[in-house]
Amino acid sequence: MGMNDWGQTCLKGGRFSLLCADPQAKRQRAFTLIELLVVIAIIGVLVGLLLPAVQTARESARRSACSNNLKQMALAVANHVDARQRFPSNMREPDLFNQFGITDYTGSLGTYGGIFQILPFFEEQAAYDQLITAMKPNPSNNNDRNGRSSQRNAGVTPWLGALICPSDTVPLRSTAGNLTNYRLSGGDIWWSHLDAAPKQRGPFQRGDLRRVRIKDITDGTSKTVMLGEVITGSADNSLERGVAEVSPSKPSTCMSSVSGGQILNPGDSTTQPVGWLWPGEKTGWIIFFTIQPPNSVRCAGANEGRAILPASSFHGGGAFVAMCDGAVRFVLDTIETGNLDQTMPSTTAGGSQWGVWGRLGSIAGGEVASLD
Repeated sequence: MGMNDWGQTCLKGGRFSLLCADPQAKRQRAFTLIELLVVIAIIGVLVGLLLPAVQTARESARRSACSNNLKQMALAVANHVDARQRFPSNMREPDLFNQFGITDYTGSLGTYGGIFQILPFFEEQAAYDQLITAMKPNPSNNNDRNGRSSQRNAGVTPWLGALICPSDTVPLRSTAGNLTNYRLSGGDIWWSHLDAAPKQRGPFQRGDLRRVRIKDITDGTSKTVMLGEVITGSADNSLERGVAEVSPSKPSTCMSSVSGGQILNPGDSTTQPVGWLWPGEKTGWIIFFTIQPPNSVRCAGANEGRAILPASSFHGGGAFVAMCDGAVRFVLDTIETGNLDQTMPSTTAGGSQWGVWGRLGSIAGGEVASLD
């Protein structure tokens, strides 16, 4: 039977059958096991190549969000300055005492710091009102006659996403107090919140001694650090998240510490995470210093009020800061810090001992430094 006769016979049958299959058609081949394994291997290689890119993209988004949070906080400080004609106090804020008719600045209300004071200026009025209500004095209770302190109000301190950097891999939710990654600059001289005459040279100072105005920043608002980010802490004895139990007379003493530790709460054996209790005033909670370079060792003396913490982050290579003009900048770990083997200064006069980084922390050191 010729090819034409075969085709006509199949058409006359009115249906298809195996007998009418084209004898010249090729049989369709399936994948062999080897070919299937090769395809799977290729897919695995592609996933392996793409995964770092995806992770990098995610961290880029987190880094951007972290920078934006710091920017919003800087704008909140600027709004506070516009409204009150001064920077917030880092402790002993007269306005808090005045609204309750209290004149004793050593009382409990003196333990509320600058982050608490700017809440109404970045859409956190509800959190501010919640804490104000809780801190009101109770004349019938001797412990509360001067208002409840920030630590006594730890249980009502809300968790605020605006205070957390998404890159912090373990943003711990404390059982009381909650945390912040964003801190006020304490300047280039290490001080304790317990000091009778604090050696403060940053824009946030003790309200019963001095309240800083824009005109006081004679080094220039674009040349002075205002805020920065710091990794939160935990109780895992890791220097990355913990704090070396060292009370350094020199920054190099802290930098050379190799043992892990935590900041201990005075009077008990519990540990306080770094950044715990953001409404408070202690250096271990809301302050960082422009002395040691970003991401270096963190130290504390007897308690969280004597901590010396540098800026830090998980971005790699540095950390974000906000300048007094509101600009957000990235400070490298390699920024020049001068001779860290010098003894901590005992006076607020004169220039900074800690190089470019130190000069950026002083509001009126008589020196001009730049990150450019």
